[in-house]
Amino acid sequence: VTPEEYLNLNFFRNWLVGFTNAEGSFFVKSNNDGCFQLKQRIHVQLFEAFKLIFETKRAISIENDKYAQFSVSSKIDIQNVINFFSFSGLHPLVGHKNIQYFKWLKNLQESYRYKNLNYPK
Repeated sequence: VTPEEYLNLNFFRNWLVGFTNAEGSFFVKSNNDGCFQLKQRIHVQLFEAFKLIFETKRAISIENDKYAQFSVSSKIDIQNVINFFSFSGLHPLVGHKNIQYFKWLKNLQESYRYKNLNYPK
């Protein structure tokens, strides 16, 4: 399966919400960079599909020849993450991950770097 073929699966975007519930992280680093990460065993085509969904050219990092990590922190990339999770009409994040996401949004709104992004009301 190619990355583009993943995007053509009608359930893929909602699947990604569920995958994020299990394997995703929303956090702010000590240098105030807002970050979104997905990490899992290496599956190159799947992680390349994440890049297409979030419209980024950011490289996928590989750790210990076992794990792939998708990680973004630029303002444009963070806005694309917010658009995906808040404005796309997909199934919402649930439980602890939903709480983590909304705390992350609040921290971003209070930061100098990310304060002018488009946030949900």
